[in-house]
Amino acid sequence: ESAINPRFCGGLRARRVPILFLIRPLAAGRPRTPPLPHAGDALLTYGVLNTNTACDLGYKVLPADQLSWVAASQGCIDDTGHATDIQYSWIQADANPNQNSETIIVAGFDATDSDVNAWIWNGNAFGNQREITATASTTLGSFDAKYAADGSKGVVMAGHSTTGTVNIHYWNGITWTTASPFDIDASGIFH
Repeated sequence: ESAINPRFCGGLRARRVPILFLIRPLAAGRPRTPPLPHAGDALLTYGVLNTNTACDLGYKVLPADQLSWVAASQGCIDDTGHATDIQYSWIQADANPNQNSETIIVAGFDATDSDVNAWIWNGNAFGNQREITATASTTLGSFDAKYAADGSKGVVMAGHSTTGTVNIHYWNGITWTTASPFDIDASGIFH
């Protein structure tokens, strides 16, 4: 299950399904405030089940003065690495903790192609797509997206399903850079 901050969702708990996640799946009992696109707003990011090749992930912004997602229109995130319809089943995200930033780093597991991709929310739209790994491990959502405590950089890490390495990509606010992968398990398989 994914813990949802009751301050934003009335204590609801979302199940880990390939359709909907509130910004970041969490370990049970681990409190987390969802990243906010504008002061007081909530950002909902989720996998969509459709055949639209330009809408692989969906998102909605709930303004702070609204109480219902019904009026929020759906935006789309396109996995530009594929021209076909892609299904995402895991979403991870983190907000830049810098008070002057509306940047959110979002990563998703592409269940169609078994890869992990990341995007940057700039306060208005998603962009700056980056493929983190082309052969991702699906076990327990073996990837994460986090910002440094000072907001200086974001990082997305994803386990490679057959080599046992972890791929690491950093976002510095302007561009992505790739760090050398490291091997956490000499047996060759990342779980």
